[in-house]
Amino acid sequence: MKTKLLAIGAILLASCGPGSDTDPLVQAWQLFSDGKYADAHAEFVAILSVDETNAYVGLGWTTMKMDSINAADKYFTMASNVLPLAADSITLLPNDSLVHGYAGWAFVAWLKEDYQKAIDRAHFVLRKEPEFKFEFDTKIAKNAILLTLAESYFSLSNYQACIDHIKLIDTSFTASAGDANIKATLLAKLEALSGLIVI
Repeated sequence: MKTKLLAIGAILLASCGPGSDTDPLVQAWQLFSDGKYADAHAEFVAILSVDETNAYVGLGWTTMKMDSINAADKYFTMASNVLPLAADSITLLPNDSLVHGYAGWAFVAWLKEDYQKAIDRAHFVLRKEPEFKFEFDTKIAKNAILLTLAESYFSLSNYQACIDHIKLIDTSFTASAGDANIKATLLAKLEALSGLIVI
């Protein structure tokens, strides 16, 4: 009987562990994945005191989905300040969950037309996770990051870098930065690819 009770106790303890459905962080991200952004926001706020980094990243994504770009920018900034980048801007200190934060932060910078920051953050994401996929919304993946880079480079009139990043999405694309109508060509291609960014 004692052995049976110990086994039941172990099962109950395991069911409350960090990977279980009762984990508040798991619940918050599940609400996010289900498109219940206001509820997810409330859950992320509730876990701020126990997991600041993940809570701020979650708040950044939920507020971005709720079309509050300035709030999203604030939360992603706060997430980056909890575990700051090392001096070389490539190595994350201990929590790589910040890569998801930097992906969101890249989109925020792009939406705010701060193209150099969008470029820096997007490159960071791809250096850390070359095959990036946002696990809580798998429509947001590597090609969305590449398109953000291409559009940002286009906006800064760096047409060659724009072409280079488009070719990473569509290897059949052919254009030269020296073409007479390169701006119109790139605009048309970026428009054709615009469905890759679903934020």
